Amino acid sequence: RKNTWWDNLKLLVERELLVWRRNNYVIRARLIQNLVMGIIAGSLFWQQHENPQSVAGILFQSMFFITMGATTKIPHQFDVRSILYKQQDAKFYPTWAYVVGRTLAFVPSSAMDSCMYGTIVYWFVGLAHNDGASIANYFIYLLLIMASAISTAALLGIFPAVVKNRTTCQALLSLSLVYFVLFSGFTVQLDTVPSYWIWAYWLNPIAWMFRGLMVNEYQSGKYDDFIEGTSTTEGEAILSLLGMVHNGKPFTTVWIWYAILLLVLITAVSIVVTTYFLTSFRHDSSTVQGGKVSENEEDLETYIDNDRVEIPVQKASLTFNNIRYTVKSPTANEPIELLKGVEGIIESGKMTALMGSSGAG
Repeated sequence: RKNTWWDNLKLLVERELLVWRRNNYVIRARLIQNLVMGIIAGSLFWQQHENPQSVAGILFQSMFFITMGATTKIPHQFDVRSILYKQQDAKFYPTWAYVVGRTLAFVPSSAMDSCMYGTIVYWFVGLAHNDGASIANYFIYLLLIMASAISTAALLGIFPAVVKNRTTCQALLSLSLVYFVLFSGFTVQLDTVPSYWIWAYWLNPIAWMFRGLMVNEYQSGKYDDFIEGTSTTEGEAILSLLGMVHNGKPFTTVWIWYAILLLVLITAVSIVVTTYFLTSFRHDSSTVQGGKVSENEEDLETYIDNDRVEIPVQKASLTFNNIRYTVKSPTANEPIELLKGVEGIIESGKMTALMGSSGAG
């Protein structure tokens, strides 16, 4: 039977997660990196929650650290692009299912990074969770940095679908990171950005995430005491001091949900754009496109048509039982069993393919 869209999506998500889980070396290295960097950053800003500049610095650093971890997967997409082209030609699955599945597979690794690194930093620094705030602010913080990583990876994932080689992609990634940092609202405050560059700030997804993190902290309820002689709370005054204002007023908590909504929209648009370019354009010259064949292939077809030879073939069926095959892992000193007690019957006159869960065969 023909696979449904759900079957295709489920299969591709499981394949991507299987590839991620098998790379034990990278997972362990990332866990150690999160632990070490979390302790370093958290101890550097130990209980600095009363210093607005320090809070802004650690919020931006934690968001950017998790986001950069997600972008390290972008160059790898060049390695699997030729495989995708072959599977497209064989009509294994629709391209959109591949892109969506790849994006959903980012969730476990981003959640692992966000929870481990973010938790250490949040409690070491002493960010908002009491005195009017709640534990919900902690979970919103984790949600924001995880959403930032997933959406940024989806957005930058457009590059491997558009550009020809890894070198060009690396250059575009560098330019993108400069743009993200420069117009984030941290390097240059929003209230000091020139009017002719303000559009770059509002189009920057990192700026929206950083704003959400700042609002989550200073509009949490912990800083709701009024400044003496004014109707301004401490949190509103800090946001105004750091340039977090819109139309002369500090940003409110609704901007947190605006940020999350924007990131969902960016992810969806990135998936559509990536799917379009992977479907409509190719950079692998070895792959046949649009039904075109080379002159050598045309000559071969002509030769076959003119001189057909019939070879007598004796039909036979093939059976196999308990087939096992083990190889040594290239990244860890442990064996990987590729075939685990495989058994089956191949009937004569039928084309049969033995496929693994990752799509290899």
